[in-house]
Amino acid sequence: AFYQLKIYALLLREREANLKKNNSGGTSPTTPTAPLLPLQSLRLLYLNSESGKAQYLDMDLGETLDERDTILQETHQDLSMVWKNIQELVQTQNPKAFKHCERKFCYCHTVRPKFLPGTLAE
Repeated sequence: AFYQLKIYALLLREREANLKKNNSGGTSPTTPTAPLLPLQSLRLLYLNSESGKAQYLDMDLGETLDERDTILQETHQDLSMVWKNIQELVQTQNPKAFKHCERKFCYCHTVRPKFLPGTLAE
């Protein structure tokens, strides 16, 4: 459930690192000097539930910066592998080479049943 949020946290961490890197020569009024967000935890908010009330789930990324970086680095490696696999699949130029992925949230699971029998879905 937290995979997309970990990607978002990774993007925020990379953005902050880039801002710090670009800001090392001096500050400008539009560049923040303090951390943008403390990336210690993630919160997934469900606006509706069986009870009709909003509910949330929290995920602690770790007590230390090293623990948080380890989790985000694993997410980075996984995301990089997904992108590499997509690129390799596209380079085959074979539309029938596509297979379902194992990610429950992936759009391929929604789209696949919409293909007609005898088309590229088979």
